[in-house]
Amino acid sequence: MELNEKYNVQGSPMLIINGEDFNGPRTPEGYKSGICAAFNTAPEECSTSLGAAAAAAPAGGCAV
Repeated sequence: MELNEKYNVQGSPMLIINGEDFNGPRTPEGYKSGICAAFNTAPEECSTSLGAAAAAAPAGGCAV
């Protein structure tokens, strides 16, 4: 509850990276870009492409 109030969370999903609300695309590449942008010096892994296979809809009826 404390973090919900601190970041004014009013719904789900909500992603906070380094205290900032993430408003990028909800894709593996989008999440990676948002996380990597938060580094002063991005790690080597940030140059790795997650590719189209990583963007496939999740199984179990949880499609976006």
